[in-house]
Amino acid sequence: MISNGFAQEDLRITYLGNMGVLLGGDKEGVLIDGLHTFYKPQYTYPSEFIIKKVLDNAPGFKTSKVLYTHFHRDHINGSLNCQYLAKNPYSLLVGPKQLKTVFEKEESCKKVRDQIKLYGQVSEKVAKGNDISIEPIPMKHVNVKRHASVENLAFLITINKLKVLHVGDAALESFMNSSSLKNKKVTVGIFPIWFLLSSESFFQVTDVLEMQYILITHMAPDMDIRPFKKEADRHGKQIFFLTKIGEKVRIQ
Repeated sequence: MISNGFAQEDLRITYLGNMGVLLGGDKEGVLIDGLHTFYKPQYTYPSEFIIKKVLDNAPGFKTSKVLYTHFHRDHINGSLNCQYLAKNPYSLLVGPKQLKTVFEKEESCKKVRDQIKLYGQVSEKVAKGNDISIEPIPMKHVNVKRHASVENLAFLITINKLKVLHVGDAALESFMNSSSLKNKKVTVGIFPIWFLLSSESFFQVTDVLEMQYILITHMAPDMDIRPFKKEADRHGKQIFFLTKIGEKVRIQ
């Protein structure tokens, strides 16, 4: 466990595999890119134990909002998500319009379609619940030429009075040029490992956003992350490299 102390307004972030995280989970939480299964060896995925906890809305894994950044199979499994929605009828799933192709393939999803809100249908009021608010922000998928047609959404989530940004598989340039982030202070950023390949530019933007915590994800199980850690240390940033399924980061 990685911990920075724990108080009433702290936020626990649980790593579920690849870019999957659970924000909170005690009373109400937000799941992002969390329910998926084995796709290719280079992508990690949640264990059966964690999947069951999420589906059952068990203590420590309680969620009311489920967010997906895009429709690639290392981020989402349609059947698992429709099982989750069926067992948790007050929960809401939010993602880009292309998720429609994921859910159309699953017969079980027909019964929960009212719980699925695709980008363009989502207003700030729909996304609000208790002390949680969610702002979807379009960002281009990395490798723009190859994935030009892929709809990728970043999410800016306010939870426990903290702002958390999850960018999905965004291209670094799209993140850096996002007008939606101007004049905003973000406490926690959740990013893919390739953002550190251009660390000078990346850290300049995180400085502007006054970002205090940076969580790095989307790393293959056999990836050597030592050079990236060395670069992070050079910039004096508080960066966590998430590699172990189920590990937790506590943010003040």
